[in-house]
Amino acid sequence: MLGSKYTIFGGLGFVGSELTRQLRASGATVTQVGRASWPTAGSDLGHVIFCIGMTADFRKRLLETFDLQVLRLHDALTHYRYESFLYLSSARVYDGATSTNEDTPLLVRPTSVDHVYNISKLAGESLCMAFDNPLIRVARMSNVYGAQDQSNLFMTAVLRDAVEKGEVTIGQFPSSAKDYIAVEDAAAMLIAISRSGASRLYNVACGTNFTHQQIADVLQTAGFKVHFKPNGQIVTFPQIDISRAACEFALPSTNPAIHLPNIIKQLTNQGVK
Repeated sequence: MLGSKYTIFGGLGFVGSELTRQLRASGATVTQVGRASWPTAGSDLGHVIFCIGMTADFRKRLLETFDLQVLRLHDALTHYRYESFLYLSSARVYDGATSTNEDTPLLVRPTSVDHVYNISKLAGESLCMAFDNPLIRVARMSNVYGAQDQSNLFMTAVLRDAVEKGEVTIGQFPSSAKDYIAVEDAAAMLIAISRSGASRLYNVACGTNFTHQQIADVLQTAGFKVHFKPNGQIVTFPQIDISRAACEFALPSTNPAIHLPNIIKQLTNQGVK
């Protein structure tokens, strides 16, 4: 990738920072763009990865969610020149769907606050697909985790609480499960898609759900106490289909059981207290 030019919108964020690290390590030139530091209109941005957007706090910032996912995305797509453009959507859009294949019909509920995020992401996807350009692509991201994540998303919050306090209480039932992908693996897949993806829409995920009990097992092996609230809800998300990406790319190992012990060590060394 020596000599490649990349622009990462949201390049200072959790996923954007890891994209920047890997791209620069491969010899690419990377420009990190924050929400208030956009390039001059008409600039040639090279390969673009757009990872600006709301995550855990979208329910409190509904209007800003649409501004970032649709209006700012439109600006990035129309105000610049680029070799390729990759928009980061979310695997949350599969909530209620009959399958998680990229081509499956999707269900949304406009009256549900929880679906505001899904609808904003799908609006962003539709905007990308409205351009008759095969190099404008979409990646539906699963739950990304890593030691540098500062959000209150479930996996990060549980790990941080365990390291800070020596124990953690999980409010949902042990059999609850989600698809999780380590940020290093997610970034590697995104770079591969942006460089040579033959399709316009991909799932970026582990492909296998990981239960809360499995998270607890890893934490307990590391010496932390884990409790489950009695009568907690069972919250299970659909297993994400990654067959499209698997057919095109050599996917990295994404099993959380492999990554979590190292992340726990990193959080401990960072002095998260």
